[in-house]
Amino acid sequence: MQLNASNRPRLVLHIGTDKAGSTAIQSHLALNRSWLGRRHCYVPLVGLGSNNGHAQLFQQADAELWVELAEEVQTAVSEGAQQIVLSWEGLNFFNAQALATLQENLPALPLKIVIYVREQAEIVQSGFLQEIKRLANTCPITTFQSKTLILRLRQQRRARYPVTRDYYRLARRWEKAFPQPDMAVRLFSKDHLRGGDVIEDFLYCLGLELSTDFVRLEGPGNPSLDAVSGYLIDQMRQLGVPRQELEQLVDVALSVNAHIASEDRFFLDQHTVDGIRRHFDGSNRKLASRYLGQSGNPFDCQKMAWASEGEEGIRRRLLQKMRQLSAVDSIVSFSGEGLAGADIQKAGLLQSGWQTSQSWGCWCEGSRSTLYFRVLRQRLL
Repeated sequence: MQLNASNRPRLVLHIGTDKAGSTAIQSHLALNRSWLGRRHCYVPLVGLGSNNGHAQLFQQADAELWVELAEEVQTAVSEGAQQIVLSWEGLNFFNAQALATLQENLPALPLKIVIYVREQAEIVQSGFLQEIKRLANTCPITTFQSKTLILRLRQQRRARYPVTRDYYRLARRWEKAFPQPDMAVRLFSKDHLRGGDVIEDFLYCLGLELSTDFVRLEGPGNPSLDAVSGYLIDQMRQLGVPRQELEQLVDVALSVNAHIASEDRFFLDQHTVDGIRRHFDGSNRKLASRYLGQSGNPFDCQKMAWASEGEEGIRRRLLQKMRQLSAVDSIVSFSGEGLAGADIQKAGLLQSGWQTSQSWGCWCEGSRSTLYFRVLRQRLL
């Protein structure tokens, strides 16, 4: 299947949004460059990361990188590429001035813009938990339990809330910045994604279909904290716990979630969620009318996106969460940094079947020797 019916080369720009499948899309683009190339879809190497798309290209905005990109795209088109794909979720935060600069630097090809949008009450919470995960939140999680939520977010996060969660304004800003772009606004929910899967859906946007030789990754590429862990980590940060210890705690929490699925995805109460949804209702209706060819609010605003007992329920589950985290944290962790000699024994990695380490090294005895440690999950990811 080929949706680019004119067969004229085009540039496909995936601009996010964040927490809407971007890491999964970018990881599969990098992993399946050859697969895509055989289907005349080219993913440039300039600024390409293994799981963050072309972040380096767009973040650095280096003149030499843009020259390299132009040369690479020209070569790809001359060799038969019909689609050039660039991706970075941070693009959806660009203002009009940044977009004007971007237009000057991008290859002069017909443009298709792909945006995945997620219901605002969900993404506000998921996005904030992501910031706690990176220890980058600028206000405590308790700020959200407030009747003046939107006002506070506008004051403290003027560049991010609520402007970039206003998807109609986001799409219009991009539409105005480029001459007649093909705007593909996709709803990030299993009910609306093709096959219930963001990878299959993105390939559909490219006019492609999955095949058996397309390589799929297992598990989430950018796992989120659960709400209880996020609440705990944020409170400990407010108390001044050193960053290194908080980073260890984040890693432990992700390890626990990998083995014990948590249903605590949300931390807001229903009243606050209803307020967010009312705030964005008018914008969402305009989005549906202009870009989705439908009327009404495109999101399921009856879907439960709140903690059943609000903040109080989150606090009641803190003790159980602390026990889970403590059990995993008690396992010796190995960062992957080189160890030699007595340092191996000091690190606590040696279990049975080992002689006492010396300064020059250590050695095993008997028919079996055992190392036991936890690998840092974020290093694995």
